[in-house]
Amino acid sequence: TDTAVLIKPAKNIKNKVKFTVIEPWRKSGRKIANRYHTSLAIIHGSANGFKNSKAKVFVLLDSTGVLETPSFELIVKKQTEKDFKEHSALLPIKTKSDFLILPTEAGIDTYVYWDKNTYKLYEPEEEP
Repeated sequence: TDTAVLIKPAKNIKNKVKFTVIEPWRKSGRKIANRYHTSLAIIHGSANGFKNSKAKVFVLLDSTGVLETPSFELIVKKQTEKDFKEHSALLPIKTKSDFLILPTEAGIDTYVYWDKNTYKLYEPEEEP
């Protein structure tokens, strides 16, 4: 079982033994602030749950402010849900794992998914 929480990260957050810090929203050409906004931390559990000593925390830092928009909502898409296949078909890899959907104000959902090594962000191209 994994647990996702919103956090206000410290300026000097770094990788540690049980923490992996990534910046999935950082892309070339995108306006980036000189501070981190509300970000996402995912406690990645093991077969025995997230309280197990093998659990690890992935900190997905956001310097764009996307998780602070008035319409922000964090949706968990479970593999047992009817529309799981429809949504998972949009991801760049095939997955049978649950994933997160982050709706945007533009109406184009972004996705956070596990790729068997780390959490990745998928942002579909905007269509005019």
